[in-house]
Amino acid sequence: MKKLKDNLYSVGVQNPTLRVFDIIMATKFGTTYGSYLVLGDEKKALIDGSHSGFEHIWFDHIEEITPLDSIDYLVINHTEPDHSYAVAAFLDKNPKVTIIGSVAAINNLKVITNRDFNSQVVKGEDTLDLGGRRLVFKTTPNVHWPDTMITYCPELKALFPCDFLGSHFCEPTERLETCVKKELYDIEFENYYRSIMGPFPAAVRNALAYVETLDVDVVCPSHGPTYGTAYLKEALEKYRQWSAEPAAGAKKSVAIFYVSAYGFTRGMCQYVAGKLEEKGLDVFIADIIKNDEASLMPHLSADALVFGSPTINRAALKPVWDIISSIDAVNAKGKSFATIGDYGWTGEACGQLNDRLTGLKMKQAGESVKCRFAPTDETWQELDRLVDDIVAALA
Repeated sequence: MKKLKDNLYSVGVQNPTLRVFDIIMATKFGTTYGSYLVLGDEKKALIDGSHSGFEHIWFDHIEEITPLDSIDYLVINHTEPDHSYAVAAFLDKNPKVTIIGSVAAINNLKVITNRDFNSQVVKGEDTLDLGGRRLVFKTTPNVHWPDTMITYCPELKALFPCDFLGSHFCEPTERLETCVKKELYDIEFENYYRSIMGPFPAAVRNALAYVETLDVDVVCPSHGPTYGTAYLKEALEKYRQWSAEPAAGAKKSVAIFYVSAYGFTRGMCQYVAGKLEEKGLDVFIADIIKNDEASLMPHLSADALVFGSPTINRAALKPVWDIISSIDAVNAKGKSFATIGDYGWTGEACGQLNDRLTGLKMKQAGESVKCRFAPTDETWQELDRLVDDIVAALA
């Protein structure tokens, strides 16, 4: 438990040993399950829940301030299980509490807790008066789930943005201003955005427009340390840059990801990269195994993606599949792709990659180019044709 200011307490839980979140996201520095208690003159509200297995810690933190059954409202900004699985246990302790959330959140929570409960649905923008302090709710769908909303207390100048503006970073002091490894936090802050918020740039821009109208001096996210005005300004600027729409007249972009056993696939991919640059496109190219995966993720937002893989044991190689598994499936529909590869015995890799990428509703820009062992004159001609097909697909 940590007092943030009069009538505002952080009662969430730290999980410093977590190393993987939601199966696919590395959490090198653990995470937190942020939860906050706001005391009004007449009513008390708890904002955001906690994860299963941490109920007793969450409850202990709350009861350092007030009995569980004295809380009048539980605000659930978002119902992903890391914020909601402990709610059922809370309802066991306080069945009379009124849970506040969006329509989708209340519906989700009834399934998650397997019970009915007192509820109040937020539609658009609503206000709850606790006596001397108000909570203002703003629905922000698809930041990053359809159920999401943001809570704000104008009297405390406190923002409760849930996953928005957060980070998987378990800072022992619970405050970013006292973090001794701010550079590591910054890395995780960006990784978090790319993984959690990146697929929804339009929704992020809408949420930014709302937050920028508020007078805030303490940010209370559902993941990561709390922070004040200076760091909020920095966080908002980063979100603006990362979620910005492409500038009018900007070059079309192509990202090429490859692995290469003996250099043949590498040579073909480098040839394509050079030709695409000659055509005026913005090209990024990377050997997957020589680059940190997190550094490659931002480039998956390119206008077209090219994947290169040899065939080994009748299959495309695992590093390529790993990158493809990180494609933003929400926004992949209609994006152009191409595949390249060499082989010795059989050549299934390109076909397998094509099947997966078309399954993501992406569009193949030209026939795959593959060669047996080393490229031939015919291979280079086919690559020239593929370059033209990619350019045409982006026109």
